Amino acid sequence: MHSTMFSSLVTAAADYFYAALCTTEDFDSFCRDVQGEMRSAASAAVAQCIGRFDDEVKGQVPTSWELRGSPTRKIVTMFGEVEYARRLYRDELGCNRYPTDELLGIPKRQRLSADAFLWLVRRAACVSYRRAATDFAQLSGTRISPMCAWRAVQLEASLIRKDTFLAAPAP
Repeated sequence: MHSTMFSSLVTAAADYFYAALCTTEDFDSFCRDVQGEMRSAASAAVAQCIGRFDDEVKGQVPTSWELRGSPTRKIVTMFGEVEYARRLYRDELGCNRYPTDELLGIPKRQRLSADAFLWLVRRAACVSYRRAATDFAQLSGTRISPMCAWRAVQLEASLIRKDTFLAAPAP
């Protein structure tokens, strides 16, 4: 990120939060408020970036594809939930396609971003699924169920088995 632009962003955030610091009763609650607001800002910024990217991708879509709408999607990241709209197309074979998701490497029906998924799997390998879900909520500000942690571990295990099978030498 350009250092001048980043500096302006930090100054704007400091200006925004300064009044709250002056009226706060304790530093920890102030920090929690800042963290929550910054998560929301990051989620909104990511959603806007994806929207802009989707607008650019629109010009690269084959003319034979039919625009079917712009449904929204939610994906959980390490800094919270990001909700964004992207264009849905039907290709010449009749398959539904989300070119923005495809270009960004966001798998179909995947609720967790790759970094959130990996963090959750690593944590769930060390503690109970309930504790992993609670820790994730504290870190990201987004609640997930213990069952979500269990499913992440199961999916990772199946990917490891598949990878091990593919890497095994042929007899």
